Amino acid sequence: MISFALATRAKLLLPDEPTNGLDIPSKRQFRKVIAGTLQDDQLMIMSTHQVKDLDNLIDHILVLDEQQMLLNASVDEISDKLLFRQQMTLEEGERPIYYEGALKGYVTVTPNRTGTPSRIDMEIFFNALMTEKQQLLSLFHA
Repeated sequence: MISFALATRAKLLLPDEPTNGLDIPSKRQFRKVIAGTLQDDQLMIMSTHQVKDLDNLIDHILVLDEQQMLLNASVDEISDKLLFRQQMTLEEGERPIYYEGALKGYVTVTPNRTGTPSRIDMEIFFNALMTEKQQLLSLFHA
């Protein structure tokens, strides 16, 4: 169905969990096809729990919770406001809004007060949003 929609240049595509059931090579092929085929006049809105599969394709994030829109922001806006880092200790730098233990210390989310470029980790961002909802959302609604 997705191939048909892309081939006919449908203006709006609404796939639900498009990578569910795909193996690793198929997910890679899916990303390549979407990135190489979708045109500027087409819009794809994906519902997914597999954000790691698609994070390089996403340019805007809409998070819904209990039929409420929690966040509606571009990836650039999120990167401007939040800094995603890996650090050995929690004493390094500013106190994080959210952190998780990782193989090499911690993955942290802090306010990006210095304008330092960082790549969004979609899973960490979602976990931070669900855990520290008010503090994180205050940065976007200020």
